Amino acid sequence: MLLAAPPRVLQGLGRTLAAPLAALAVLTVGVCLGWFTRVDQWVIDHFSGSVSTRQDASPMLTGGIVLPFNGTTPTWERPFATWTWGGSIVISVLVVLWVARTLRREGRPLEASLWLAIWVIGNAIEVAGKHELTRPLLYGTSDGVRTLIGPFTSSFPSGHALRSFIAAAAVAAVRPQWRTRVFVWFWPVPVFLVLIGAHTLTDVIGGMLLAVICCRAVSVYAAGR
Repeated sequence: MLLAAPPRVLQGLGRTLAAPLAALAVLTVGVCLGWFTRVDQWVIDHFSGSVSTRQDASPMLTGGIVLPFNGTTPTWERPFATWTWGGSIVISVLVVLWVARTLRREGRPLEASLWLAIWVIGNAIEVAGKHELTRPLLYGTSDGVRTLIGPFTSSFPSGHALRSFIAAAAVAAVRPQWRTRVFVWFWPVPVFLVLIGAHTLTDVIGGMLLAVICCRAVSVYAAGR
């Protein structure tokens, strides 16, 4: 699809995506090489909760896939986990499918296909990142003892941050009058993901940068066709 785009569209994509692509590249290299480990560790020590309970399970398995939390989730975390539930695979794909269906009914099939495509591509990149990329060890504190947080070794980028941004942007694209409301919902999501110890600071920044790249690509490509 991109290869068949007119030169002006490809030029627009290059101009629009250059900055976020460069930022994501620098962040990715920095995470892997440990440039931001002290920052991530400081945020974990001062702002993240329940990270000591996550050393034996991926953050994706501690709640948020089918339900926003599970029986082991601390009570104080549950409102925050529920708020971030829109970034789960199940909820976000339902939102994007609704957006695509609405766009097709409005005679905008290209945009419908683009939103579906970037949801799939973004998630594929996220999964590949978590599978292939590793970072220096990070630790939590449990009863005064420093404990390795195993999932954070391969938690970059954050899929919940990625999918939340894409879902919010997709809804705003098809219902501009809802733009303020959907982004009022979105902006606390990255903060809450860090607060409940589901992701590090660099994880959520990486997820948002990837989402910005995906959404800008849809906007530029659709406008130039």
